[in-house]
Amino acid sequence: MGTIQAASFRQSGLVITAQRAIPRFHVGVPSELEHRAHLLHFCLLLQGCAFGGGGLMVSGNTEHGRLHVGPLGPVEAHPRPEYRRVSRTTAERVAEAAVLLPGAELIYGGGDAIFRPYRRVRLGFNSWIFGLRSLHTDHRLHWFVRSLEAILKLPRRRITATFVARGQELVGFSRRNERMLQQLYNLRSCVEHVKEFRRELRKPRGIQKDQAFAFWSLCAELFASEVYKKILVRPDLRECFRDEKRANGFWRRNAVRRAELIGPPIDAWALARESFRQTLPEPWL
Repeated sequence: MGTIQAASFRQSGLVITAQRAIPRFHVGVPSELEHRAHLLHFCLLLQGCAFGGGGLMVSGNTEHGRLHVGPLGPVEAHPRPEYRRVSRTTAERVAEAAVLLPGAELIYGGGDAIFRPYRRVRLGFNSWIFGLRSLHTDHRLHWFVRSLEAILKLPRRRITATFVARGQELVGFSRRNERMLQQLYNLRSCVEHVKEFRRELRKPRGIQKDQAFAFWSLCAELFASEVYKKILVRPDLRECFRDEKRANGFWRRNAVRRAELIGPPIDAWALARESFRQTLPEPWL
């Protein structure tokens, strides 16, 4: 490890370690162990902590009783946006992330099999990850709404209306939530189709107009995070998205049964109010 990398590693604010016994004469680095460490980091990010500007993945082994270091690889940055309050990585949040980890491993398991289950959940969660990695507020909102689309399974027609209707099954039925979901999808469409967003942008009560886009982006982020936490931790709900047939069946079944599977509604508005902080607006918006 070079001097700069070693210094950076020593100054890390978060270190995730993973180890296991490997068979004798095993050649290569157990990639599944690295994969598990990445998944645990994503589960911490779902908890609203462990953001950072990138890092270093250090692998190695103690073959023949000696420490061998390498290979080394970068860890992608997951920056905390300026408009989101800081949440510390506490023991409680680490424990909650550990509860989410088995569900994440199940979704990303299956190796290179062609017909791996949970494809829709996996692609949606990938969109959530891309949102966390984005530096631009509008791109973040677009990715987070896209991750929600994967679960809401929107039809080819009446897309916005279906997003609002199905979204309320997750956040609760109210005029405020209806307007919030409508706003999220309208802004998502502006980003998707490179349209001017100012005519569609609505100012939330108590939020300055030049902060409104950031607030809605945070709403989308927290809403999506809570949805995927439910899916990772609730096996009965996760199985509803094992394949396309089951996903279709989930949105066709009785609304009462869907509510039982989904569990308590997600108060995305209240979560965003609690986590939002006023900051300078981005100049490109």
